[in-house]
Amino acid sequence: MDNLFDILFEKSSSASSLSDFLMRNMQVLYDFHSLAHRHLVANQESIDRYIQKKHTIISQLSFADSYNKAFILLLLDDCLRLNLIASSVRIYDILQRNKVAINSRQQAAILPVYPKISYNSELVDRFELICKKLQDAVETEEDDKKQAIATFLNYFATVIINTPAKYAEQVREKLVKSLNEDNYPFLHNEPIPQLQDISLENRQEAHSFIRQLADSLLEKQDPPAYSFTFADFLIETGTAYASDLQKVPPTFTTIRSLSLSSTFSTDLTDRGVKILESEAELCDYMKRFGNMHRAKLEVAYNSLPTVLPAPIHIIDWGCGQGFASMLFIERFGNQGIRQITLIEPSNTAIKRAALHIKRYAPDLLVKTICKKLDDVTRNDLFIQPTQTTVHLFSNILDIDDYSHSHLIDLITSSSLGLSYFVCVSPHVDEIKTERLESFRRYFEQHYDTYRLWMDLTTTKNQDDIFWSCNNTYTRKSTCRFHKINGCNNKWTRVIKVFEIKSPN
Repeated sequence: MDNLFDILFEKSSSASSLSDFLMRNMQVLYDFHSLAHRHLVANQESIDRYIQKKHTIISQLSFADSYNKAFILLLLDDCLRLNLIASSVRIYDILQRNKVAINSRQQAAILPVYPKISYNSELVDRFELICKKLQDAVETEEDDKKQAIATFLNYFATVIINTPAKYAEQVREKLVKSLNEDNYPFLHNEPIPQLQDISLENRQEAHSFIRQLADSLLEKQDPPAYSFTFADFLIETGTAYASDLQKVPPTFTTIRSLSLSSTFSTDLTDRGVKILESEAELCDYMKRFGNMHRAKLEVAYNSLPTVLPAPIHIIDWGCGQGFASMLFIERFGNQGIRQITLIEPSNTAIKRAALHIKRYAPDLLVKTICKKLDDVTRNDLFIQPTQTTVHLFSNILDIDDYSHSHLIDLITSSSLGLSYFVCVSPHVDEIKTERLESFRRYFEQHYDTYRLWMDLTTTKNQDDIFWSCNNTYTRKSTCRFHKINGCNNKWTRVIKVFEIKSPN
């Protein structure tokens, strides 16, 4: 693609022109943000020039708009990854002056450059505060540990490249001590322990190695090469779970009870965001997060018309164990459904999803595509214009490891006729929420037949009305920890439901 920041430079003649560009093109910003470090470096001068020349225009944006807020937060992340100190400080100053809150991870990320470092020893002294904020982020804010780990890697890389070797050695000594004393548990996650043994003789090589570790951790690689192959039908067979499933009625509650009674236990510290690969992880995820999914999806489905035009083709994107499709069948029945297409990168999870759907409707046509979203092609999706297509996105649109542009292009180039979109996720932060909003907004802007059925967000902020938590949902009564705004574990939600109609 053309250099994005050269295009942004042209579009930033005024705050209104920049805002209009962002509103229409946020998916491109997300794709750029997902590039590996070496690709960002190729654009480093353009990014730095853009911020230094256009920071006044950026500061005039209305940060009440989600896309403007997400844009400047992404800018901060990219500047810090590239060690653009002056630009990072400019962006942070804009955030402060406009009272745009940043989370604990980004507070940690800015510390290597702000407040201003006068002596190299100050960079070392900030080790404890950075680690404390990252540990807080892992425990209370982030939906997985990867971003926090990458932020620490970025801190160590900054020390290596910006200071004499002795200061990097001092940071490493603090790391070793913290690992031995277990002061900050997130430090035990790979690849951080590898920093104990990295050679610091060649600072450039050490810096590049750490950047590669961060890219690999965050799966920030080259733009994907898309596959054009079909997958065979996958379904779980011959397991104890498959046998037990036939003994219970096909309802979400009874199916979830199979996981509740299991003896498996795992450490799903990433809040279920990582790809699930084992029987234990599937059961533990169902135990911990099944009701959260169900609660959001029930609210979303209730916003749709009582009867949807048949025949219906459901596409369950990032389906996991099939929660969204299962609950759709419970809500609307399966008589009008002609096909369900399940898309999921985990072979283990997609087999279970197919098993669950077949328990609800044994004769229903189910297609399985065991791929990441970026690897799905138009050939995988055979959508007929005479069908109603229902796109289900349950806890998938807010994740970072897919191309927004590819997904939108895939849907728009494949979809004909009437399409409904049900998009639900937890509220994690403004950047992740804007991914859903940018997705919805694209269809609003490009389809005259767009219709919004629901747009709802509930965060953990004290000003938000208490919605639900595991205690209130399972017991149908007030949580015993509930105060004015609910217990500390109250659930969050982002729900966007809409429809479009494409010409046949």
